[in-house]
Amino acid sequence: MLPEEPGGKEGPTSHDASKGFSWTVMDLKAAVERYLDVVKEFQRPMPLSEFGLPKEEVEAMVSAWEEDYQVHRHLELIPASAAGQNTPVYRIGGLLYTAIVFRESIRHVLP
Repeated sequence: MLPEEPGGKEGPTSHDASKGFSWTVMDLKAAVERYLDVVKEFQRPMPLSEFGLPKEEVEAMVSAWEEDYQVHRHLELIPASAAGQNTPVYRIGGLLYTAIVFRESIRHVLP
């Protein structure tokens, strides 16, 4: 299920005509809530697949966080080389990753 904004509206959408897909963007607060639902505490790796979103959306979402100085210093991406063979791999910033770790300090940048 896609996150909703207050008032029952879905979050902002984005469309990449060159790739032929569009998606609803999960905001950072919803992503951190999902992370904590899955791993229960900060500083623990969560597979990127646990966001429950299409691969292209996860790649775009996490790439945006990596490009944002205020956000990227509060997270760590786990390289694909550290994962098992059957773990889904995501291309972010040209590199391959499988999981994410949020630091508790991410709370300082949440709305």
